Amino acid sequence: IKKIGLKWFKDDPMYVRELYCYDLFRRAGVWTASYSSYCRLFIHVEGDSKEAYYGVYDMIEPVDDDFLKERGDKFSSTKGNLWKCRYGATLNDTGADIGADLDDGVEHTYELKTNTESLDEAKAQLQDFMTNLRSKSGDDFKSWISSHCDVPLLLKTYAVNVACGMWDDYWNNCNNYYIYFDSTEKSSYK
Repeated sequence: IKKIGLKWFKDDPMYVRELYCYDLFRRAGVWTASYSSYCRLFIHVEGDSKEAYYGVYDMIEPVDDDFLKERGDKFSSTKGNLWKCRYGATLNDTGADIGADLDDGVEHTYELKTNTESLDEAKAQLQDFMTNLRSKSGDDFKSWISSHCDVPLLLKTYAVNVACGMWDDYWNNCNNYYIYFDSTEKSSYK
């Protein structure tokens, strides 16, 4: 692996909630859930005689191009556009702050993680999704969403989110969730 995410147990004195929830997602058939595990963190600083112990952390698989490749048999393609959606990502405003992750410290409400060299095309695709999501209704919406979204997976995901009391995702805070389009085509994706 090239990178991992480490999270300390700030609001979890039992050190179990997040690991349990990731496991529950996978048990419920939500194959998009990250893998996670406990780890003891030691950091060795050059010049110090002994490494420093920082305690127990949650080690979480990052959602990135490697995440997509590991699940390649589940997606029709792993070459599509992956978006990290941050606070305020309501999917209602096509004029929101949409940008690419350029490792420059700048964060966007909708941040493109893959295909960053094709931001304009990816942005048009995301805006097309937003427009259709909020403008369609009735049978037109049902037909469109069924052809552009894995609805059973989405419903399983949200059922587990509600059971876990997830407060930091689309349904509550419009924060810290991902959208993946399995194509780079403006209107042809799932």
